[in-house]
Amino acid sequence: YFLALVYINIIWVLNVAKLTCILYPFRARLRSQNTGYILAASMWLFSNIYPLQNAAMRRTVYFDYRSYRCANLHTPDEWEWLDPLNTLIFFLTPNIIVVVTTVWLLVYTNKCAAIHNPAVMATLR
Repeated sequence: YFLALVYINIIWVLNVAKLTCILYPFRARLRSQNTGYILAASMWLFSNIYPLQNAAMRRTVYFDYRSYRCANLHTPDEWEWLDPLNTLIFFLTPNIIVVVTTVWLLVYTNKCAAIHNPAVMATLR
């Protein structure tokens, strides 16, 4: 449950990093290893917000064996507006970022493949 948030955040950060490395290859050499450590640590900290909200609001989640789903034992009134907001921020936005950067990468590589067709590449060798 908690690790899924970390994984999706790490995936979108890696996707954006890959896209920036391909679009700006000379700027990619400027990144240091410390930048990667800071990004990974910030994604771990960012992923702690949602579970900490659950703990602070004393929202109890248990597994219901009748329906095979996670269910909420007690839901305070704040969750009626906080739950859709959290879903948008923590689950929907990273998935949208992954899809957009993947499509951008595919379009960019198709353009590069069309520019550098195999016949031209063979004459350059």
